[in-house]
Amino acid sequence: MVFLNNIIAARLLTPNDFGTLSIVMNLQNLAVIIGCFGAPLAMTRYVSHWRNRDISIARAFGSLLLYVTLISSFATAIGFLLISSTIASQLYGVPGMTMVLRLSAAFIILSSLNLVLSSLLQGNQKIKTLAKINALVAITWQPVALISIAVLGVEGAVLAMILSNFISVLVLVLVSRDFLLMNFSHSLAKTKLKRERGLFFSFLVPAFLSSLVIAPAYWIGRTILAIDWNFYLLGQYSVAESLSQIMLVIPAAVSIPLLPLLTEQHSINPLEMGKITERLIKIVVLLMLPLTLFLFPFLSIAINFLYGESYSAAFYPAILMFAASALASVGSIVSNVIFGIGRMWHALILNLFWVIVYISFVIVIVPSQGSIGLASVYLISYALYVIAFLLYFKREIGIKPFGSIITILLYSGFAFFFLTIISDRKWMVYATPIAIIFAIILGITIYRFLLTTEDRNYVKRLLTNRI
Repeated sequence: MVFLNNIIAARLLTPNDFGTLSIVMNLQNLAVIIGCFGAPLAMTRYVSHWRNRDISIARAFGSLLLYVTLISSFATAIGFLLISSTIASQLYGVPGMTMVLRLSAAFIILSSLNLVLSSLLQGNQKIKTLAKINALVAITWQPVALISIAVLGVEGAVLAMILSNFISVLVLVLVSRDFLLMNFSHSLAKTKLKRERGLFFSFLVPAFLSSLVIAPAYWIGRTILAIDWNFYLLGQYSVAESLSQIMLVIPAAVSIPLLPLLTEQHSINPLEMGKITERLIKIVVLLMLPLTLFLFPFLSIAINFLYGESYSAAFYPAILMFAASALASVGSIVSNVIFGIGRMWHALILNLFWVIVYISFVIVIVPSQGSIGLASVYLISYALYVIAFLLYFKREIGIKPFGSIITILLYSGFAFFFLTIISDRKWMVYATPIAIIFAIILGITIYRFLLTTEDRNYVKRLLTNRI
């Protein structure tokens, strides 16, 4: 849905306005993380952990997290209203952005509630129900978005997002009302909740901090690009980033049921987590590589067809973003593994490592290289991030060295480097058949020799919640 939403917005807005919307959405995401206070991850983990052991504790946790989200999101929205004029006028020099940021206060509250209620369904492993709700919201949102963006521009885009989150929250409340314990009068549940409180907050606080440190890094990168260059180049970069999101469909599909399943698996048999992690990374990486290489030569066509010729400058940043997609998919999987085993302080340290790397390269590269530099930083930072995760897992949960996977990653990196060199528009006619043939050969090789029957069955069980 996010991918389609970005296409609609880019088509109806100029690159400059789309860059402005990108900054607004980045600020919204940062505020929503503060408003949620780590509740979505905690909701998924603790509800999935307790629902089959003691439903009263699961309900008590669910209700507590909903109350926490309500209070923190309202407080965050008020703070956002107070500083919106300063951000628009003094930081970006665009006073017209003030109204858009003020409208975002309603989005912060609704989006925070949407995330925590969606995590409740995820924790209960009601993945199909969640998918149906998302489909319903997407269907109702698209016509409204077309009209509101066409008439009101960036303000219309924000209003459409507010409406979609309102509909989603309304449906989620109706679906979840039987599960939530809306008060703590039940003495047994209250006693058990107090008993688990220390463990609960040892997860909630680092979960909040882990999420919080990531968003400002992305915001800093976009802000430096907008201020040192312009919103036009930021719009081009946002299109490249949006297009690369299609490559994360596979890890996203795996990640939705992954956290609750890993939480249950860890509580049942923690010694198996190493084997599970190794297999998940192997499967996702091997499936991503041929798909990425196959789609690579069609980037220029996709940008012109989906977003319009005014975004043609997004081509070279998109190449780098596509090259990083396999690495980003691994990062998504390993993050869920850490959350599943509950080592949130370790996750925070690894995320801080990524933030330091990302911001350092942004400060050095982006002022001179613009949008291509920011895309390069994305690729470099994720490469180092994945290496750090693999070293951590090798030490902590006994994963065997990923010799074959690292070899394939290096090989694919070389392939991208080669294709990037010849990806000048006049050479695309030669690069296209090379990339397609290479992707087909690699895909057949992976399917026949590297993915076993057990691996393929494992993916099927994961996607049907029967891991």
